[in-house]
Amino acid sequence: MIKRIAFIAIIIFLFAPVAADSAVQEVEGQVIESIEELDTGSLIKLPDDQDPNTQIDSTVYYYAKDGRRYVFPNERAYFTWYSNYNDLQIVNAATLAQIPIGENITYKPGVKLIKFPSDPKVYAISRGGTLRWVTTEQIARDLYGNDWLTNDLDDVSEAFYLNYTEGEPIESSSDYFPYYERYTTNTLETDLGLK
Repeated sequence: MIKRIAFIAIIIFLFAPVAADSAVQEVEGQVIESIEELDTGSLIKLPDDQDPNTQIDSTVYYYAKDGRRYVFPNERAYFTWYSNYNDLQIVNAATLAQIPIGENITYKPGVKLIKFPSDPKVYAISRGGTLRWVTTEQIARDLYGNDWLTNDLDDVSEAFYLNYTEGEPIESSSDYFPYYERYTTNTLETDLGLK
């Protein structure tokens, strides 16, 4: 039994690089080389340079109808809007450089609560990156369930605080409805105020 497991592990080890190389070749064949090839609403990024020490090739952008690329500051913000990277399009550096940078994309309203490390307040998000202070733990539980602290709360770096604006505090669970926030802000265009 142990010999069999060792044999399988060796086969996987030998063939894994081939699978990774062929995937990279497929992506390289699909690199978009002009803005005209892009549809608005596309998720775009540079090709992977295969260097784990660089990060420029890991940034994902949303190409909006105003002709700008809006930046996802991190994966946590990205995954409030999308569940995977299946629709990601690869663009070359010259094409990306032609697209002006817009602002950072904020968390999708109604999906997660956020807080900033040096601020004890917990915030819900409304359209346009509006922070709504959740004034009590009970309201957070009413809105996001008993596990809100472990499942629905993200720490966001203070570097991104200016991407948000302060709105009215949530002083009652009837002041905010997560499902309504998600439903009425179901696209980035809506959240960015481009519709």
